[in-house]
Parts: sequence; C-alpha cells; structure tokens
Amino acid sequence: MAPAATALVKTVAPASAAPTTVAGFDPLRYIGQGDRYNCGDFVSQAQAQAVLRADPRDPNRLDGNDNDGLACEGNNAPFDWTPVVRG
Repeated sequence: MAPAATALVKTVAPASAAPTTVAGFDPLRYIGQGDRYNCGDFVSQAQAQAVLRADPRDPNRLDGNDNDGLACEGNNAPFDWTPVVRG
C-alpha cells in the first residue's frame, strides 16, 4: 500500500492574533509626512506594517495596489500578517 500524500498548508495568523511589535521601532516617527516612505525604507515587513497600522489611510502606499491590509509583503522578517482593517 502506498503512503498517503501529505498536503502543504500555509499558516495564516488568526484575525484575533496580536500584531507583531518591533522592539525599538517607533512607527509614529513616519506619520504625518505625506507620501515620503517606500517599502525599501523599512528593515522588515513588520516595521512597514506598524506604520500602516499607525495610519491606516496609508499615505505612503505601503499596501500597494491590492489593499489587503498588509504592507510591504516582500520585505524581510519579522512579519506581521494581521491585516489592518480600514473603515
């Protein structure tokens, strides 16, 4: 008898998961300056996500064109995959 196939599953943080905090990073430093910063200005995805979370209007367009609430998805770890909800 052949062994059962194993499915690969992408792990996604539940909606109730707390956002990742980045020690020593102050997202408020990037707020109120218009469209001044790009994904390359942040060391990690979590830093960019913290800035998006601090100002969900996303004046820096860190969420790109997909508006899924996730900033700079191509940046390095650490990651914060808890989407920012925009009202």
